[in-house]
Amino acid sequence: MVAVDFKLHMDNLTAGRRNRGKVTQTDISDFAPLGESALLSLLHSDIPVERSCAAIHLQKYKTAFVADVLCRQLAVEKKLYTKISLCKTLAMCAEVSIDPLMGLLGKIGNNHETTLPETGFYKISYPLARDIAARTICLIGNAAVLPLENFINTAKDMKALYQALDAYGHILYTNKINRSSLLLQNLHKKHLNNNFSGEQKN
Repeated sequence: MVAVDFKLHMDNLTAGRRNRGKVTQTDISDFAPLGESALLSLLHSDIPVERSCAAIHLQKYKTAFVADVLCRQLAVEKKLYTKISLCKTLAMCAEVSIDPLMGLLGKIGNNHETTLPETGFYKISYPLARDIAARTICLIGNAAVLPLENFINTAKDMKALYQALDAYGHILYTNKINRSSLLLQNLHKKHLNNNFSGEQKN
């Protein structure tokens, strides 16, 4: 009886994960023959597993157009494992993904950091951004540094700016990149009444 209950539990667990877009190697192999057009169409399938497989195989087409379509799907995607597949492919698309990802900063979900913690981070490494677009930009790494600096210099949306700063700081710290502090000094002068914690000073 215990063995039957355990099997039922595992079956339910597997079904739940597949409903969230979890794929198997067999799934991935089944979709391998499809070309770019078919894969782009599958990104809009009602079946999460199909959307995940499409995202995975679109790694073969690292173009600005594909990156833009992937970002538009990421903006509306609800299933966890499909989101992960989309983010991994966008990270592999590297430079061509940066601009459309920066367009999503602060716009997906509500899990962005909006205030600084009262007692500090208490982490031995730079905290990873919670914003999914910023997190994906972090995966791209060094190639995103200059585009992020340009974005930070010109950003008018403060929520997007917070997330860009998160990604920028994480990439510099993680990859041990030395950059002039002039960007941040100028940003401070430009926003004297903002403490960049998500709250405006009076």
